[in-house]
Amino acid sequence: MSDNETKHTPTSSTKLGSLAGLQKRVDGASNFGVCPLVEIKMVAEQPLTLSVARRDKNERLNLGCALSFIAGELFPTIKRPQFLYRGVSLKHLEHVSKEGIDVEPTNAPIFATDRPDKALEYGELVMVFDPIKLDKTYRTAPKDAPDEVLSRLRAEYPTELEIDGKLWFSRMPADNARTGTIYESHYTFFIPDDPHEALLMLFVIG
Repeated sequence: MSDNETKHTPTSSTKLGSLAGLQKRVDGASNFGVCPLVEIKMVAEQPLTLSVARRDKNERLNLGCALSFIAGELFPTIKRPQFLYRGVSLKHLEHVSKEGIDVEPTNAPIFATDRPDKALEYGELVMVFDPIKLDKTYRTAPKDAPDEVLSRLRAEYPTELEIDGKLWFSRMPADNARTGTIYESHYTFFIPDDPHEALLMLFVIG
């Protein structure tokens, strides 16, 4: 770990007493309209996995607000909304718990967002990542960049496009409609190192 990186660990124990304290803070936030009223339960300690369920099914406040609040309470050293969230089907829970990510290989491109409400559109299992541990799937360079720079980029980002007079190098497939677009620039990442270090916690939506 470099001197510029911070190891992010939950400030509260995963024991029931601390979980009760977290529930109390979430309830308080709900009373002020910060997030919907939800019930939190422990699913697993490693990786930290919490189930989150609405107490009032008719409440209109976005559930993503609750996920953001909880993550911020557990990992206050990361400034909100700088978490990255990825939603997938709950069927991937066992695999994600074991591997730290749902894709193979673990450094394959993934779609993630700083908006938990957006991640919720893709499934009931929401991964929360440390953004420091993820990298973008693309790099750009001028066409007249030095040969050694272009050779390195072609090796690490094998898809090459020319966009607006610049070269766009990507880890995404050339035939993917999102490659080289604003979608890739905003939402597409990969995990270059250990996914267990990148994954902060999981939410299971009840």
